[in-house]
Amino acid sequence: MVRDYGMNVQRALDSAAIKEGTFLFKGTVDSPVKADLVIDHTGQDLNNLGRTADVRVVYLEKGNILVKGDDAVKQAVITGSAAGS
Repeated sequence: MVRDYGMNVQRALDSAAIKEGTFLFKGTVDSPVKADLVIDHTGQDLNNLGRTADVRVVYLEKGNILVKGDDAVKQAVITGSAAGS
């Protein structure tokens, strides 16, 4: 799982291993920040995923945000983000 987000024109890239179907990111933001969640099902470099990428936009903000789905992040239900997704 990869989180890619922009803050003050800078871009940040983070990753987390998925273990037993779960992943966790922790951090803080001053205001809601748009981020892309990406699951690399192929084990390839994320730059080579192209149109097959499993991507979902989420807004990072204060509080707990839950991403819940079966296999594809692009079809997941996201709760806990008042800014929407």
